[in-house]
This record gives sequence, structure tokens and C-alpha cells, in this order.
Amino acid sequence: MSYGSGADALDEERSHQLRKAELRLIELLQTGPQRYQDLLAKVLELRLVWKSDVSGLLANWRKAQRVEVTGLGPRERTPKPDSTIRLI
Repeated sequence: MSYGSGADALDEERSHQLRKAELRLIELLQTGPQRYQDLLAKVLELRLVWKSDVSGLLANWRKAQRVEVTGLGPRERTPKPDSTIRLI
């Protein structure tokens, strides 16, 4: 057994879970504005998905003007628990 194959399988599973996390975020946000802490709790139910992944997705979407995050200062990138996220 090669150690590389286990790492590759883990990377593949993590990539799959991150795609599921992105889809889950979109589904949740399509129902209307959501509080960050509620979104985070629902997305972190997925295996191999971390808070930094969710924050990173939202930061990228914010930069691409796909979402609006209320409750952030001008230089802040990570939403606070009571921040509200909505699709643009």
C-alpha cells in the first residue's frame, strides 16, 4: 500500500466536500439573507469543511460582488457571528 494513495483519496474527498459546502451555501442564501453563525453551523455539518473554508468562500464571493456582508468594517474580511449575508 502506498502512503500517497491515502493522501490523494483524502484530498479528493475534501475537494468533494468543499463543492458540497459551496452548493449548500448557495441553497441557504437563495432562501433569503442569513446570519453568518447560522450559515456556518449548517455548512460545518459537512465532513472535512472548516470555518476558514466558509470564510474564504464568502470573502471570495464578496470580492466578486456575489454576496453582501453587513456588519463588517471596511478592512474586515471575516464575518462576525451576527453579520448578515445575502446574495446580490
